[in-house]
Amino acid sequence: KDQMDAKRHLSSHVGMFAKHVPLRVNASAALQEIFKDNRRILTDVPGEVVKEMIEQLVSSYVARRRATSLRVLESICVCAGTPMPFIQNQLAATLLQQHSD
Repeated sequence: KDQMDAKRHLSSHVGMFAKHVPLRVNASAALQEIFKDNRRILTDVPGEVVKEMIEQLVSSYVARRRATSLRVLESICVCAGTPMPFIQNQLAATLLQQHSD
């Protein structure tokens, strides 16, 4: 229960963690842990914050080829064995619009 409470509290700061992804301060690991098998927290994050987070993770991966960014994307595309279509669609749109070259 304490871990779940901590995750809920940290989920209100997802936007801040997303902005720190490019700085290599383990923000990706924090995001992965927040969303790991927790669909409720993932669905409670506002769409605009999700979009920003995905853009930061994709940009970070493209720039440095860091597997941690891919692990976060993996953990939010399928959460607790359940596909997350909104996340998958946002990821596809980001890849196609910004990184199609």
